[in-house]
Amino acid sequence: MKFGENRDLDKILDKSTKTKRINVDLDEDTQIRFKAACVKRNTTMKDVISDYVHQWLKENE
Repeated sequence: MKFGENRDLDKILDKSTKTKRINVDLDEDTQIRFKAACVKRNTTMKDVISDYVHQWLKENE
């Protein structure tokens, strides 16, 4: 991602998107490793989890 870009630009421009919050319990070590891996890849934990949920739904609905 380059300076000035926003990975959520489409969501920002489309204000009709509603979101719901979910909570996930992870052990501390897993959460730290997950967060570090996301930082290394310049992404957010939210984006990674959202992508996995969308992929899971494609395979299981």
